[in-house]
Amino acid sequence: MGRRLRELANQVGPTRVGTNVFRRVVPLADRLVYALSGGRHTVTGRSLPTLVLHTVGRRSGQPREHPLLYVREGDAYVVAGSNWGQAHHPAWTVNLLADPDAEVAVDGDRHRVVARLATDEERERLWPRFDAAYRGFAVYRERAGDRQIRLFLLEPTSR
Repeated sequence: MGRRLRELANQVGPTRVGTNVFRRVVPLADRLVYALSGGRHTVTGRSLPTLVLHTVGRRSGQPREHPLLYVREGDAYVVAGSNWGQAHHPAWTVNLLADPDAEVAVDGDRHRVVARLATDEERERLWPRFDAAYRGFAVYRERAGDRQIRLFLLEPTSR
């Protein structure tokens, strides 16, 4: 099942119609499954490597949850602020810039992390890994135009 979902996501997700549907449906479905499973599962986690990033809103101070695809870099989780290729950065990236202390939930385990932007060298090395995980990332970079998509390394901390 996971492989078929991944193939479908890679075929449909990068299209304009797929992106418009996925960006509205997938995060909501991920959050719902995450809540119903007690933080153990997401919809996309069955087919694509998905974590739930827990941040605090920079203005509201309220907790926020963001299901995101990720790749690993050593002990760190790496996430991309692609925002489905839109012209603006997603709010969670601005929250991380304001307060890099966060938590991630992966496979039901929650870990404290500190976020930092990837260096140019790291970006060059990491983008092909994102593209291999989900081909939509290449399309999103193209659609984002002049906006450089932010890559964050979420490094474990013992806070």
